[in-house]
Amino acid sequence: MREKEDHYKNLDEETSRLVGKFLDIPVLKENHEKYSDERGKVNMCTAIRDMVKNGEKRGEERGEKRGEERSARLALLLAERNRIGDLKKASEDKEYRNKLFQEFGI
Repeated sequence: MREKEDHYKNLDEETSRLVGKFLDIPVLKENHEKYSDERGKVNMCTAIRDMVKNGEKRGEERGEKRGEERSARLALLLAERNRIGDLKKASEDKEYRNKLFQEFGI
């Protein structure tokens, strides 16, 4: 795409809709006008970059949620076992927390 960026920045509307459908580019299907200029040319480069950014954001959000769930599970298990010292240390020390994740199979 970088080698032919000038071409992909100026696709005609019909071709861009076909490419958007074929490659399943949700941002283009949902908001085609955002990527069109006054001549009706569509900037596929921007659409694809936006799609990648959206995917990265969703991945980061899932990773954060998973991390929160793992930490909450670890905290509960340590509290149930009255391992308050380990709970405190795990909250401050990432390496120790990872060791405890392994210990509990989390």
